[in-house]
Amino acid sequence: MQVTDHVRTRFWQKVSVSGGCWLWHGSLSRKGYGAMTIQGKYIPAHRIAYLLHYGELPSHLFVCHTCDVRNCVRPDHLFLGTAKDNACDRAAKERGGQAKFTTAQVQEIRALHAPGTIGYKRLARQYGVTVTVIARLITRRTYKEVS
Repeated sequence: MQVTDHVRTRFWQKVSVSGGCWLWHGSLSRKGYGAMTIQGKYIPAHRIAYLLHYGELPSHLFVCHTCDVRNCVRPDHLFLGTAKDNACDRAAKERGGQAKFTTAQVQEIRALHAPGTIGYKRLARQYGVTVTVIARLITRRTYKEVS
């Protein structure tokens, strides 16, 4: 894929860079992964981030997240792996349905939802989880220990 200055500019306009995950705020898939159309192809945002930072990547490899935030595009939160590597990473982190958040992510989500700001639905899309997961986190039915 050809990475032009135009593509680079379009990409970074849709990213919120912070101390934690760098969140993609452009188009999201149903599963919460960011994506952008380049040269008529729908490309996952985390693959573009990896390409922009590290250079070409083999099409047969996955770009996996160390942070498990589906719309995160921070290059040092991404790594290359096979389908098996991705499955092993998922199993090692005991993922598969129940979201796992770091303390910092829980605090960030709660701060983003301060009254009159970002709603449950938008937060769910940003973090690639269901509205129910976000609601339970914000109402402290989960992650009660995080202040």
